[in-house]
Amino acid sequence: MVRRVLGFLVGLACSWGVHAQETLEVVGPKPALVALGDESVVEFVIENGSGQPGELKVPQVPGLTMRLDGPQESSWARVINGRRTAGRTLRWVLRLRPRRVGHFEIPSFRFDTGSREQVVQKLVLDCEKSVANASRGFLELTAIPDRVYVGEPVQFVFDVGVDARTTPDQTRGLVHVFVEQPWFESPEGMVSVEGADGVAGGSKVQLGFNNVAAEAAYTPNYVRGALTYHRFTFTRTLMPTRPGTFEIGDSTMKFEFGGPRSPFDARRAKSVFVYGEPLTVEVLPLPEEGRPAGFGNAVGRFQLEAAADKHHVRVGDSVKLTLKVVGKGNTEFLEPPALGELDGLHLLGRNDNRGKDSVVVEYDLTPLRDDVTELPSVTWSYFDTTPGGERYITVHTDSIPIVVDPPAEGGGLAALPGDEEASVVVGVDDIYDMKPIEASDPVPLEATPGPGRSAAWVLLPWAISLAFAAFWRARRRRRADVRGRRAASARRHYRELRDTDPTAALAAYLADRLDWPEAAVIGPDLAERL
Repeated sequence: MVRRVLGFLVGLACSWGVHAQETLEVVGPKPALVALGDESVVEFVIENGSGQPGELKVPQVPGLTMRLDGPQESSWARVINGRRTAGRTLRWVLRLRPRRVGHFEIPSFRFDTGSREQVVQKLVLDCEKSVANASRGFLELTAIPDRVYVGEPVQFVFDVGVDARTTPDQTRGLVHVFVEQPWFESPEGMVSVEGADGVAGGSKVQLGFNNVAAEAAYTPNYVRGALTYHRFTFTRTLMPTRPGTFEIGDSTMKFEFGGPRSPFDARRAKSVFVYGEPLTVEVLPLPEEGRPAGFGNAVGRFQLEAAADKHHVRVGDSVKLTLKVVGKGNTEFLEPPALGELDGLHLLGRNDNRGKDSVVVEYDLTPLRDDVTELPSVTWSYFDTTPGGERYITVHTDSIPIVVDPPAEGGGLAALPGDEEASVVVGVDDIYDMKPIEASDPVPLEATPGPGRSAAWVLLPWAISLAFAAFWRARRRRRADVRGRRAASARRHYRELRDTDPTAALAAYLADRLDWPEAAVIGPDLAERL
């Protein structure tokens, strides 16, 4: 009997030890050789885990994009030789996508699987360009222009073609053709120009770009060489913020063709990868020589126009001066023209409106005098990026003649903010009819309070606060004294009833002191209760 008990305990201990020491299995990368633009997968599987695993932290590797999904938990049960065993499985999926061709190694790292730390061995992945079926598409990236100055926008044009024999899936307007350019994820030294992207010609579709839908112009039956393609064109506009040479790496396009048309079709979809050639953009600094004072970082090719909404106005009325900067350049970031000193005019307000190729500034002015004859000329400077003629240019608008009439009869010009002056009425607002003060002895001043009185006034608020706090403490103590409150209530009831009904007075007194209902006090079982 003792041997059986010992054997059972040993088997139970061994079984507990097996469950406590969970197993970790790492599968992948699958595949170990991946085409640029495709992804590989690594699976991390914990079996028989009874504890809570730690966070799975995979070391980052330059040039390799990682996405971790999970954990996904599942339970299982098995019956072997009539004995039932159960456990759980935790699974993580790590997706690896190379951003360039080359060899990648994820170094060994530790992973807390619940009851212990285990070592994940080094993971190795290779990436190369796929040349299979490359003729079924094309991808070209162009920078316009490829030589710019700091602050001058660059438009990157993507020209994408897919074999016309492949019918693109346009479910809900989204074409299942994906273009990836990792450099645009975080272009250090450049900023995105909002509202500058656009397409011209053809119908509009949504194309996948860096896992985000981008609007593209779609041209069917585009002939290129001996083949016909579905053509997609879209743009990205960036503005450099520092000088230097920017290397734009390979772009990748992926699409599929030859998928099964029915459940009985044995053909499988094939992935096609097409790669665009890298390019270089040179960014030059703005020259210091010749830079005008007050230069507002306007870079490009512009024109400045001025107009007024009216040419005949009365003193105190509004006249709007509109300045419009038109052209190609950094319209989103430049400083618009500003008015100089205004003689006889007051600025009421200003409204700016920026568009893709223009900046419109509206100044709301009011004439202060009827001798004002014109709206002033405006001076503005920009850096001209015309090839061969790069230089700072200062432009001036023509002054705009206006006629100002005096205010209407009986009317007047309200004082401007900050310039109000109260009118003075003689005999009312000034000092008049003052009688001289008769000579007399000076009135003695009251004696200054002594230090004792001053100290008393300083300490009085503190004394009041302390007294109030003591009162509330005593009140809380009385409320917390249950027996004391019952005794006080018993005395009060006894005094109220002793002259009219002594029996009721005694019953009320006992009920209050014992915290019982009066019916229990006068019941026949009073002795037993007591």
